[in-house]
Amino acid sequence: MNNSTVSLTATSPLAQWLSYLENSHFKAIDLGLDRIKSVAKALDLLTPAPFVITVGGTN
Repeated sequence: MNNSTVSLTATSPLAQWLSYLENSHFKAIDLGLDRIKSVAKALDLLTPAPFVITVGGTN
């Protein structure tokens, strides 16, 4: 299925949605953070915050 020509709607069958999602990226698993960096840059999140609060605990 070519994702550039697929027209999905909220009522499209689950199998069609799954096929679209499974084929939406050229790698089966992309473990790197390179794709996220462009999102972080667009949201201006690359500059560290002046304060960081860390909450830790156990289950």
